[in-house]
Amino acid sequence: MAARELFAERGYAGTTIRAIAARARVDGALIHHFYTDKAGVFAAAVSDIVPLSNGVADVVAEAGDDLPEELLRLYLDLWESDSGDAVKAIYRSSLADPTASGLLRETSSDKLNATLAQAIDDPDADLRAAIVGAMMFGLAASRHMLALRPLATAKLDSVIDIMAPALAAIINPPKPAD
Repeated sequence: MAARELFAERGYAGTTIRAIAARARVDGALIHHFYTDKAGVFAAAVSDIVPLSNGVADVVAEAGDDLPEELLRLYLDLWESDSGDAVKAIYRSSLADPTASGLLRETSSDKLNATLAQAIDDPDADLRAAIVGAMMFGLAASRHMLALRPLATAKLDSVIDIMAPALAAIINPPKPAD
């Protein structure tokens, strides 16, 4: 919790192990013991806040034809949950710092894309999954970080209803006629 708060307040570059230890009221050596370095702490904070890997796997396994809608709901619900401010802060840090960006990619984006790609029946499945992820991030960032109107004030169900067909076209590409 202390690390998450500091990454949210100061960003990745402005957060130190010493500051995390002080906020958590523990010895810095304890943090080094469990996480090795700041990158390890950040990775733990990201995986704690962005627990989407299991959720995406469940959605992919269970959603069937509703995959685009369920995927959007899972992703946007995270941004709209109690963890929403922390999610925004993690992404803000990642956009501003190449190290944080790489860590977020390794701990979250790459796993999500790989899981989604397994559900896409197309030779370009990896690329299609990455495009879906980019579209969802763009949507969430526009809604929650930039607060673009009317997107920011629209009902979640309306946003999902409008966006889902675009994702469906990418997830379920048309098959060539035989």
